Amino acid sequence: MQVLFAAADIVVAWQLWRLGQLQGASGPRCLWSMLLWLYNPFTATISTRGSCDSLVTVMLLATLLMLLQGQTVLPALLYGLAVHFRIFPIVYAPGIVLYLAHRQLQRQGRRGLQQPHGSAADKVSLLHECLTAFHGSSWADSKARIFAQQPA
Repeated sequence: MQVLFAAADIVVAWQLWRLGQLQGASGPRCLWSMLLWLYNPFTATISTRGSCDSLVTVMLLATLLMLLQGQTVLPALLYGLAVHFRIFPIVYAPGIVLYLAHRQLQRQGRRGLQQPHGSAADKVSLLHECLTAFHGSSWADSKARIFAQQPA
């Protein structure tokens, strides 16, 4: 099993290289990210002791790579499998949801999530747009009405 986990670490290094390329990082920066992963004593110790964390990391990075390439179904399945293996990947769910909401809003020709500052009304409007993008307008409208009725 340790050979499988060590091989997964090599796949993780390649995925880090690929993520760096997709994000426009320079070649030396991509190389450093690979080397820091491969020669990290913590990573090597965990893999050679038989922990499946390297497999979960492969699944998480594959999820990110596929999301960046515009896919949604297979990354969702991989993410679910990663959470099934270990519970800690659940902490990435809000970031993934925000990325998907941003991508959906951009496809609809809206401004997306580019302005984090602004009034409370702007933030409620942005929340409404995200909910509408995922659940449809009637569901989002009902939730917005409930939110608006709560005292400040």
